[in-house]
Amino acid sequence: MSGFLFESNRTDRYTPQMAQRARIDRPVTPHRLRASVATLLLDAGMPLDQVQKFLRHKRITTTQIYAETSIKNMGESYLNALERR
Repeated sequence: MSGFLFESNRTDRYTPQMAQRARIDRPVTPHRLRASVATLLLDAGMPLDQVQKFLRHKRITTTQIYAETSIKNMGESYLNALERR
């Protein structure tokens, strides 16, 4: 493979070899990276409306689709809900 995987506005370039070294075995796309960041932010406790603003979505429903909540986060939320009872 040759060429760049992604380019940033800082002129840093990401090559397919970098993805291999990071042990990323699935296709890496800008869309997938955005969705991953959104999920990480939600898992860290960032409110959905703030993730919406971060991603610059006009509608929160777009953010809900874009940032799928991880199983880890769902499990923790479930346990927290039970503890509050």
